[in-house]
Amino acid sequence: MSSAAYVVLDTSVLHNDYTLDKAPIRELLNVAALCSAVVTLPRIAFDEHVRHYEEDSNEYRRQIKKALEGLNHLPLQDNATAQIPEVTKPYSEFLQDVVGERNAEILDYPQVDHKFVLQRDFERRKPFGEKGKGYRDTLIWETILELLHRIESIEVIFITSNHKDFAESGSGPLHRHLIKDLIERGYGEECVHLELSLKSASNYLRIKFGLAALTTMPDVEQQIKDNVNFDDFLTAHKKEIEECINRNSENIIIGDSAQDASLYWNVEDCEVEIDTTEVLDDGEVVVYARAEFENEVQYGMFLSSFYAESDSLEQAGVSLYNADEDIDWADVGGTMVLSLEFSFVYNPTSHEVSGFEALEVRRTYLD
Repeated sequence: MSSAAYVVLDTSVLHNDYTLDKAPIRELLNVAALCSAVVTLPRIAFDEHVRHYEEDSNEYRRQIKKALEGLNHLPLQDNATAQIPEVTKPYSEFLQDVVGERNAEILDYPQVDHKFVLQRDFERRKPFGEKGKGYRDTLIWETILELLHRIESIEVIFITSNHKDFAESGSGPLHRHLIKDLIERGYGEECVHLELSLKSASNYLRIKFGLAALTTMPDVEQQIKDNVNFDDFLTAHKKEIEECINRNSENIIIGDSAQDASLYWNVEDCEVEIDTTEVLDDGEVVVYARAEFENEVQYGMFLSSFYAESDSLEQAGVSLYNADEDIDWADVGGTMVLSLEFSFVYNPTSHEVSGFEALEVRRTYLD
């Protein structure tokens, strides 16, 4: 298959989406189909996604086993029928089928000399970091270079949230070490375009191929607000939002913290604004929205750091909850208004919602 554009996905943008069915990936696949771009997943990213699934599966099964063992010690508990769910088929086979159903392709491992990779590590050339990490990222990059070699006159849109090892700065562009690779192999630096999220990649494809941008459709927006209880909806996705808080902890934490923020969950009367909507080919609607809700966040930091910055921390609404001078530790936090960017898929016929993804969380401290 030949195409003017190939989209390459890194595992980092899939965010535990083990069915590839969350709103951002569905939007990207829809836009890619409209502009005849080929969506691909490098085999190294495929295998890494499988490993993440297996780790999560094993952890959840361990938790179920521990809970059942605990219940067995309690009277009046009928646990005879309680079982740990069985795995019906290997996830690697399931993911292979899903990738095919999504009309995406898997790119094989690159044929690269280990000596070459080792030399790249010694020279600290990206994607390698200062401590020698970056082997898998290097294989992804080599996969992209082989794709350029195999198919002429294409542009690769590479989507990864790993700006540290692939981007020149927090927002891009492609790192100069990687641009040097392109030039040394006879490609123009414009052959690989870096995007740091699925949503931004979809927007890039829209602009590149002259597709209409996402717009808000008032009738759909009102229908969503009438049929979705966002307090319950966000509470049901507490785990995903807390994971997003940890990924975006720098947007929430103030001071020299030593621990990611934890949320004391109490979503009530959240205010939701729908930013954009897009009707997919199957009639469902991809929705991007923002919610603001007041909540309490706590995190840990060194007690000495808290004392050194106590004035600015208190002005920002951060208070000291617990202190242990012996280990120089402080539990701090405050009541905040959190601004959450999230996406989901809405079915106008059944009014069901699915495909939730927490994209970014930011803080607004109360006075």
